[in-house]
Amino acid sequence: MTTPPTSPREALAHTLATFADEPDTGMAVVATRNQPVRGAVTGLTWGDLRALAVSPPQVWLLMQGEDHEGGDVLGVFVAREAARGEFIAAARRLHFEIDGAEEREDGSLHLHAGCDWLSLTPHAVATAEAIEAGESR
Repeated sequence: MTTPPTSPREALAHTLATFADEPDTGMAVVATRNQPVRGAVTGLTWGDLRALAVSPPQVWLLMQGEDHEGGDVLGVFVAREAARGEFIAAARRLHFEIDGAEEREDGSLHLHAGCDWLSLTPHAVATAEAIEAGESR
């Protein structure tokens, strides 16, 4: 990089390019520094930063419903991993035994139980720049 980044997005892209070989599970920013914590480490992993850098930005929707009846949004998450606990909790609350589970190429998760379904799917966020450029859906 010959010129400094002009935005946080450019700075993040440069940082991710510099540390491209770091595994997703490695800690990039540790938020428990100088705090009396035993074994617990919080912060942002390289995978978290890569998820935040997706362009266009995306969110993950956790939804539940019944076949042919539509569904409800149970939660909106910045990354798939952030939804893990809620997804598991919602799966345990399904009224029927799970009879189908699928992980698709885009990383989305789909469960089917009797006539109930549960999904965690990525969705692009419409940014002001995209709307101005006529790219919104």
